[in-house]
Amino acid sequence: MCSTKFPETFEESAKREVYEETGLKLDQLELVSISGYINEQKREQFVYLDYFSNDFTGVS
Repeated sequence: MCSTKFPETFEESAKREVYEETGLKLDQLELVSISGYINEQKREQFVYLDYFSNDFTGVS
């Protein structure tokens, strides 16, 4: 089930997903790459944004 909140930026989404999965609260994020994938047979397109952070609080 998708738990996207609207309106939500990509950065806010990344922070929320990390918190939901690990309990860690991220502060500063750095966008490190953008990539994509196209599945022509299914007529699907995906965009991936990869972030890095070593600025967090909580216990994993």
